[in-house]
Amino acid sequence: MVAGAGSGARLDADEILARGATPVGELAARLHAAAPGEVVAITAPFYPAPLVDSMRDKGHDVHARKVGDPDAMRSSSRRSP
Repeated sequence: MVAGAGSGARLDADEILARGATPVGELAARLHAAAPGEVVAITAPFYPAPLVDSMRDKGHDVHARKVGDPDAMRSSSRRSP
């Protein structure tokens, strides 16, 4: 689990997609603006493989786990130093 996953911003992939944005882009922007070590979490109704891969490729710590609804996932990303 990403240390400090209880703190920081929380995003909702469904809300982001509804306004025509991309979860990967929104998370990347939030992490870029975050302080080193800050955590940003995003909830999606599926395992967000492209998002997880993209954040790991950028050097961020990422952890995904099921939450609530049987298919819902929360991915927590911690900004790399």
